Amino acid sequence: LDSVYEYDEFVRLTRRNRGNDGDVDIFWEQIQYEASSALRIEPEAGPQLYQGILSQPSLLEAICTRIAHEIETELIPATEIKSLFLEMINPDDEQSIRLDLQAVATRTPSVENAMTALLFHNGYHALVAYRVGHRLWLAGRTGLAKYMQSTVSRKFSADIHPACRMGHGIYVREIGRAHV
Repeated sequence: LDSVYEYDEFVRLTRRNRGNDGDVDIFWEQIQYEASSALRIEPEAGPQLYQGILSQPSLLEAICTRIAHEIETELIPATEIKSLFLEMINPDDEQSIRLDLQAVATRTPSVENAMTALLFHNGYHALVAYRVGHRLWLAGRTGLAKYMQSTVSRKFSADIHPACRMGHGIYVREIGRAHV
């Protein structure tokens, strides 16, 4: 959003349209607003914005869908990867994923908003995939965790072992550099 006024107006409209029952996800609403605004400016981006954000029911579904389509392989299609992500991510991971996205959106000079980070930031995508791989590792599914690590390493040039432990609010800026 370009100004504090636009953000306040957006929040007011969101609450009016959805009710003020505490279930409104303002961060997700902001990302959807950013996508709608981008669509008005660049209609050619419509298919990507609809598939990646505007047609998704939640922030977590949007993130999982986007990354699943990027790391799918002949062995594991995007639909199975998305299901695996949604199965393995617990509430703590979801909170970390949200904080990581906020970190990328606010700390990376080349990223102008959260929508851009969600759609295009490879370091963020690698970090989310690591979090799923870590859950797989902890569940004793080490073969699948290593397969995911290998796939993510080839796709995003970020090699994070699934056994390592990380906090939240992280963004991966360059190969081999993690910033907290």
